[in-house]
Amino acid sequence: MSDRLADSLEQILLARIRSGTIALPPLPAAAEQALRLLRKPEVSFRNVASAIERDSALSVSVLRSGALGSRVDVRSVEHALVRSGMERARSVIFEAASKRLFNARDPALQKVLTGLWEHSLAVALVSRDLAAMVGVDSDLAYTAGLLHDVGKPIAASYLLDAERAAALSNGKFVGSDLFIAVVARTHRKLGVEVARKWDLHGVVRDAIEGGEDLVAADPVARCVFLANALAKREGVVVGAVEASNEDVILVASALLGLDAGAAARVAENLRARPELQPG
Repeated sequence: MSDRLADSLEQILLARIRSGTIALPPLPAAAEQALRLLRKPEVSFRNVASAIERDSALSVSVLRSGALGSRVDVRSVEHALVRSGMERARSVIFEAASKRLFNARDPALQKVLTGLWEHSLAVALVSRDLAAMVGVDSDLAYTAGLLHDVGKPIAASYLLDAERAAALSNGKFVGSDLFIAVVARTHRKLGVEVARKWDLHGVVRDAIEGGEDLVAADPVARCVFLANALAKREGVVVGAVEASNEDVILVASALLGLDAGAAARVAENLRARPELQPG
């Protein structure tokens, strides 16, 4: 991909975002209903399970979450919810809904999206651990970490379609570093729009939007920024790592009241985590 093509595609995408003419994915109906039930002050596991069971992929995700790290035989979606709890259920639902965005028919693009999903899941895991260390909402941190790059698969898919429509790639995904850089420059605006459409918590939106003012950021968002930098340091990332990455680790750790070495240990052997294994 040439610099000129990359610039043109970026401008087209940004114009579509500003005009509101780019299609954003809705939450799956079953996920939306389950989340609506979870917002009620009193709701039964059975009712939430009934909503989830309308979607087979969502049901499988909840069952896997309930069984993860345990030898207990999880018998049903309701049993999985009881094991994980209502707060964790929200994270699992958003995980299942967002994972669908990281799928593509094009094999080369799928390889990129798989890497992006691996990074998002790694950031979610480290965000949750950091949040537990500093005493903030770990489930919210997990969701925020998981969705911090939710705009990237949408941007990548759109850019591929636009590139093919221009007949400039012979119908094949180029997959160049420049393409990935364009995705990195455009994804946050798309992610914020998805956050609005999905009615995500304000802290999750802040994590998606990013920003350089770590001092003003919510502690949960700081956990996500730190986890993102640590995942990049561990090599769980697609594309180039910014020169400022180490500075983010030092500053975010200090603001969270953590020693930078202690924070780094949270992300050690990140690729070996069970949640990041295929299957």
